[in-house]
Amino acid sequence: MAEVENTVLSPTDDTSTQYYQMNHLIAKIQDRRYIEDMYTNEYLYFRFQKHFREGPKDSAGRNDPRDGNLFTEQVSWIEIQLPTGEKMKFVRGENMEHADHSEHLQEPTVNICCLTLIQLNEEFRPIGHSQRLSELGDSAILIYDTKKFYDTIEQSILAMGLTFEMKPVTYYNHKEHNGDLTFFDKENEFRWQNEYRILVWPNLNGDLKIPVPGLKSMSVLIESINLPDLSIQFDHPQTQDRL
Repeated sequence: MAEVENTVLSPTDDTSTQYYQMNHLIAKIQDRRYIEDMYTNEYLYFRFQKHFREGPKDSAGRNDPRDGNLFTEQVSWIEIQLPTGEKMKFVRGENMEHADHSEHLQEPTVNICCLTLIQLNEEFRPIGHSQRLSELGDSAILIYDTKKFYDTIEQSILAMGLTFEMKPVTYYNHKEHNGDLTFFDKENEFRWQNEYRILVWPNLNGDLKIPVPGLKSMSVLIESINLPDLSIQFDHPQTQDRL
């Protein structure tokens, strides 16, 4: 794993300006065995979206039963009829706390790669991060050449004949929201993840490994617990040669 404090990057001629304009990093955080395999073999794992809703929900938000909801409507009241014929009515705010009606695809053909967006200040230090990021896993692939990463993953996805979309997740309150949702919407309780998602479709064959050629040249491995202490310095070989 790389040293975190004062990590030195040596940009090439074509990318030096980009690095100095950089305002964010991307991190893939997971258990070490998965992270090291992805890094060594230069790929990212895209989980079948249907699996996101399976199994018990954990503190990190995995297996969230609301993930992938495409519509949510608040319910004001519910009336049920007992076998005796008697009717019982439940009204929100009176004898019912909350209820909503949600809809999702039964057989989605979407795969998702969940990443973490790390904003940087002018001194290239993380801002607005959560101390909880290590709950996602003990290791991270920290991608610093984000432009190269976006271009590379796009080319790989298109070469596989898939359509894609990638952008930050938007967070909402499921107790208040009424209307449409997308695969880029998640419940407010997961806002600390600052998630960046890449979606690919159509795929009917389960989980995918999508190649990221040159991943090691655009990223480093670090312990996720050290992400809040990250500091980046840039080494300019050309400038040093002229001195």
